[in-house]
Amino acid sequence: MTSYFNNLNLIAIAYKWRKHLMVVTLIAGAAAMLFSSSLFIQPLFSSIAVVYPSNVKPYSQESNSEQMLQLLQSRDIKDSLIKTFNLYQHYDIDPKGAKSYYTISRYYDDAVTIRKTPYESVEVKVMDVDPATACQMVNAILTTYNRKVNALQREKFGEIYRLSHETVLRKEHEIDSLSTLLKAMSAKYQLVDVDLQTEQMVKGYLRTVDGATRTSINTPEVLNLKKRLETKGTLHYYINEQFHNAVKALGNLKVKEDEALADYKRDYTFYNLVTAPFPSQKKAYPIRWIIVLTAMAISLITSILVVILIENKETLSSFITTDRD
Repeated sequence: MTSYFNNLNLIAIAYKWRKHLMVVTLIAGAAAMLFSSSLFIQPLFSSIAVVYPSNVKPYSQESNSEQMLQLLQSRDIKDSLIKTFNLYQHYDIDPKGAKSYYTISRYYDDAVTIRKTPYESVEVKVMDVDPATACQMVNAILTTYNRKVNALQREKFGEIYRLSHETVLRKEHEIDSLSTLLKAMSAKYQLVDVDLQTEQMVKGYLRTVDGATRTSINTPEVLNLKKRLETKGTLHYYINEQFHNAVKALGNLKVKEDEALADYKRDYTFYNLVTAPFPSQKKAYPIRWIIVLTAMAISLITSILVVILIENKETLSSFITTDRD
């Protein structure tokens, strides 16, 4: 019941002072409109792009969008934009000052916002006094990002290609050595196809050649072939198997080398543009209605507190006097 009467008392006080409260609130709103105008606050325009990472592989445990976020926030891209857009002059900062880079970095961080969205895309937002400049800076950030990732990818694929090429050269050298050895054994021992020659030697040795008589078989040559096969056949067979396996492996290595070379030379785009930036026709800062409403609300609340103190001045004075006694 006490709370009810206190509320009624507050309403009564507000009604009694309604004209004063209204005048103070309106004055505060008018002042907020004036001081939030372009006369006192330079309006800023925003340009936004939303992109998805593309053609990149994540490092460690980070996702593609996290990797993209780190690259977009890198110092290389910041320095590139500072130089490209001459931001020292644009923000009226002395480049020779003691803390010039710290200052320009603060301005850059205030103007550029890069964040990951809940949908694993990345939003790049730039605010500037010139809407065209804001749009150009967003495009420059994405272009520089693409160039930076392309350089990193080329370095990686270049290394992969060099390793693949060296492996191919080693395998080709191995094949040449095996081929030379096989030719030498063929010339010296007349061993060409060990499986076939072994089969023919066994038929001749056992005299099971189809359509042949005992006298038509060249027994000395069969025995000579048997001796060559016994002494060098296994070695020839092993080297021949190595040769064929090496040729097969070389084919696979060539495929990988060609893929690495194609990746190295390919000009990738490392982002998919979902929302393209454009020069905004509506300012993004300051938001005057929020400033005006906030100023009016604070002014109204403050005025009500002052009025309550005035209305209860006698009670407050009596309480203070009693407390002193």
